[in-house]
Amino acid sequence: MGQSGVPYLRIGAVVAMKFYLRGDSIDARYTGDRKSPSQFGTVTVDAGDISSVINADQGSFGEHSLAFPMKNSLPTGQQFSVHVRVSTQSTGDANQMFYFGLPGMKYGFQARFSGAGTIVATLFDASGNTNVTQTYTFAYSTNVYYDFVWLIDTSITTGGMLLYKDGTLVSTANLNATRAAIPNSSAAFLTIGAQNAAAQSSTRTKYGEFVLEEGLITPTSVALVSGTGSLNGASRTSYRNISAFEGGNYSDPGDTKVETGTSYIFAGVDKTGTYDGSNRWSDPGESNVLTGIQYKANSLTNNKTGTLNVVIDADDIATAVWDKAMSGHTTSGTFGLQIQKLLTLAKFLGLK
Repeated sequence: MGQSGVPYLRIGAVVAMKFYLRGDSIDARYTGDRKSPSQFGTVTVDAGDISSVINADQGSFGEHSLAFPMKNSLPTGQQFSVHVRVSTQSTGDANQMFYFGLPGMKYGFQARFSGAGTIVATLFDASGNTNVTQTYTFAYSTNVYYDFVWLIDTSITTGGMLLYKDGTLVSTANLNATRAAIPNSSAAFLTIGAQNAAAQSSTRTKYGEFVLEEGLITPTSVALVSGTGSLNGASRTSYRNISAFEGGNYSDPGDTKVETGTSYIFAGVDKTGTYDGSNRWSDPGESNVLTGIQYKANSLTNNKTGTLNVVIDADDIATAVWDKAMSGHTTSGTFGLQIQKLLTLAKFLGLK
């Protein structure tokens, strides 16, 4: 049992990294898609926190945010973890967002850290309707970094969403119904800073990390650059130890390098190869290939036939045999060796 008699989530899925943003760059450190986000308003990387932070606080309210494509970075199972290290720079404002899902449809999960000291997290069902809303209020300080972790299991209702603050379980929510896995959608984006909506476009927040993982992590025991430790807010002095990976780093070989008729997709665009095999083979010439033999020459199919006629002459064969030197036939059991022995015996007997 967790704190206050709340049951913990069952741990059943293997944790797998899906997305990681670190405070030292607005580019994702780990993503299955393009690492560079679309930027709205002004977002900078400034000194602070562990070493630096992504600063969506530009001194006044407004939409200052980053939007990352998430087609290949969304969880696909029913268990996933969301971790954000964040501080707020103001009081009183209710709309400071970190969010992922499908804009407009709101498929997935979103959370808001308000200047009123309230964390509001919402899980949506497959139709974009609210499944459950979890609210947690606490006394906070500006310019202090907090580690918030949500462990979400959509295969159960009781204890389907847990919230940890600085490594301590602080809130639980029961889902209204179970739901299927989050889809890999080409329209999925992660928005950090403020959701692109008029009612929620104000932000004065700074971010040290944002992490999205398949499966359920243990907030008190994670790999840090300095070793294994806890996501314990302001006390933490080391980033999470996550290697750099960019799944969107690839190149198109070009349709002229892909065999004719072979379909492939590059950056979402359907393409078809046009390479006809040119320069793949060296053509020896039809006159050097036996008559009737088909072969490939600069094509993917047999497209040439040999014309070389080889005439076998009996006299040429006989001459080649009888003119062969006897000294080369010394192998035991051969006619050549036997004849040499008979000739030697005849010479010994004086026969001519």
